[in-house]
Formats: sequence, C-alpha cells, structure tokens
Amino acid sequence: PDNIEDDQLVFRAVKTRKQQHVDLNQYSRAILAKYPSGLPKLSQQKFNDYVKELGQHCGIDKQTLVVRYRGSKRIEDRVPKYSLLSSHTGRHTFVTQSLERGMSLEVVQKFTGHKDLKSLMGYAKVRDKRKKTEMENAWG
Repeated sequence: PDNIEDDQLVFRAVKTRKQQHVDLNQYSRAILAKYPSGLPKLSQQKFNDYVKELGQHCGIDKQTLVVRYRGSKRIEDRVPKYSLLSSHTGRHTFVTQSLERGMSLEVVQKFTGHKDLKSLMGYAKVRDKRKKTEMENAWG
C-alpha cells in the first residue's frame, strides 16, 4: 500500500535500481482492494508452483516438446505445457498481449524497464492468428 501513488505502483527495480512507475488498471486495482493491508508474501518458488497449478486447473495441458542438451547430446522430452509456466512467462505474456492490443513499443518498454528495443523484442511473440489477420488486412 505504501508504494501506491496517484493510481500508480511506484518501486525501485532490483536489477537496474531504476525507479519504475506502473499504472494500475481495473484488474490490479481490484486485487489491491482485496488486500488492503498488503499483498500476501510468497517466495518465488512457491509463486511458480502456484502458477503451474493454476495452469493445470485451467487446462493448459497440451504436450509440448522441450529440447535440452547435455554436452553435445540432444535430449527431447514431451511435457504438459502448464509445467513450463513461471512468473517470467507472465512477463512474456504481458509484452505480447500489450502489443497485440495496440500499446506502443515505447510505452511497453517503459513498463518493462528494458533499455533498448532489441531486448524488449525478445519478449514479443507474434501469434499465427495475428499474422493471418494482418496479412488479410494488408493484402486482402
């Protein structure tokens, strides 16, 4: 609660030590209203466990190929997609969804704290549906 100023969450980023201002939307305001004395404290590990559990509950269970290397040996596994979810997945999702909803790159960059657009674009994924829509809009 102490970090809310003028309908913004204000904090100093741990990695860059830069002060961030994140505008609150209807969803974040509703969550904060639910916890007037402050959000529950969770470790990163516990948070990621809960995100995986939520993904399983929501049916995000499509089998997904995961490729790893041990030395030069390629190891392939198929795992349910929910097992790959983490807090960092939310960062990727925020960037992709914000861009798809029309938010400018510069504004997304301010929210995420990326110093350059090249770093930010590593988080942006163009979905096949969007590619198809934009191709049809441009070329009919």
